[in-house]
Amino acid sequence: MAFVAYTKPREEKRAQKHLGQQGFTTFLALCRNSRGPDLLPLFPRYLFLWLPENRPWKPVTNAPGISYLITNSLKEPSILDDRIVDDIKERMEKDGGAVVLKGETVQNRQFQPNQTIRIVGGAYIGHDGLYCQ
Repeated sequence: MAFVAYTKPREEKRAQKHLGQQGFTTFLALCRNSRGPDLLPLFPRYLFLWLPENRPWKPVTNAPGISYLITNSLKEPSILDDRIVDDIKERMEKDGGAVVLKGETVQNRQFQPNQTIRIVGGAYIGHDGLYCQ
């Protein structure tokens, strides 16, 4: 059974690190787009985690980077079916480690030495280059 923590702004990785140090299993869903190679949270400010049945969940909310756990109307952590997280993980694996956004696909290109190439992402977007092996 997975649970979802809501993190402080841009502190998903910090929260993941501290919860891991406390012995919790966590998962941060990542994505990328064509604007660059950076990996970003697929769901900004959300972190999946698993809580052992015999362990209290309140300490999670005190971890650095965590704002609160998503709860139900009884103020108990809402349970997320593991199959949902498994589907996200599977998609990340298929897309090379992060979900590719905006209908983009990861392409393995085969370049030839001295071939002219166009940069399509990152700081040099729009520039031409020469492929050297």
